[in-house]
Order: sequence, then C-alpha cells, then structure tokens
Amino acid sequence: MRRILSWSDIERCVDNLVAALVANEAPEVLIAIARGGMVPAALLSHRLGVRDVRILQAQVTRGDSIDADRLSRVVVPDAGQPGDLTGKSVLVVDDITTTGETLMAVVDVVRAQGCSMVNAAVCVVRPDFELEIEFDLVAGCSLDGWIVFPWELGTDKSH
Repeated sequence: MRRILSWSDIERCVDNLVAALVANEAPEVLIAIARGGMVPAALLSHRLGVRDVRILQAQVTRGDSIDADRLSRVVVPDAGQPGDLTGKSVLVVDDITTTGETLMAVVDVVRAQGCSMVNAAVCVVRPDFELEIEFDLVAGCSLDGWIVFPWELGTDKSH
C-alpha cells in the first residue's frame, strides 16, 4: 500500500520530534542523511535553534523506485564528509527507517569523527522496527506501507 504524506503530515511529525527532543539539551550539530533527511533536518534546525547542519550521503538502494535493487550493505561514499565532530553532541536525521541499517552506518561514521554523543531522529519508523541499537531513536510517527514524502512527488518513487 502506498501512502502519500502531505506537508501537514510532515509538520505533525516534526512537531512530535521536537516535543520528544526538547526534554534533552539541543544537539550542537544536525547530520542530515542525504537526500531524505535534508528537509526534516532543515525543519528541525529552525525549531531547535541548531545552526550547524551538515550532510552525509548514504546509499542502500541502486535507485528510488519501489522495486529498486538493494545494495549488499549501506555505502557511505565519503566518511569524512561531516568533518571534525570532536566533543560535539550530534543528532542524525533521516526521513524514514525501515531496517535501521542506514542509521547505524551513519552513526558509526559520526562516532569515528569524535562526537561526544550521537542520537537519531526520523519522521517515520515502521511499526515492526525491532533492531537493537546503541543510540536513542526518536520517531515522529509510525506508518506501514510505501511512504511517499511531499518532496518526492513527481519522481519515480511516487509512482
């Protein structure tokens, strides 16, 4: 089943993320996983007052369509891309997590850059997500099906 999210849906997800995140001290750095995490990271940066937003590319499929071939592992082409994070608290941001593999790969890269703390936030988590992870994960909502985000409309993924 395909679910097309509206911008209002995204606003609600981000509101839920902010409500969960404000209980702790705001991170010093947001790492947006390209491409899906870029819009949620921008929204969170404004709401949390975090000006240091960086981008890290991670790939898990060979394309964007619903039947795209999965790679054998998550590929992070330039692990040095986020730069020096020594002593910084970091929040990794993505649009969705299905297996947690992408988040784990990016969190490993971020830790290798010397951060003092790393956690993650996603707009959508799958209801059956059960992966054991060594960081806090905050989700804006839990949805099943093939999720199409508003910034993906008109692309191969939305068909």
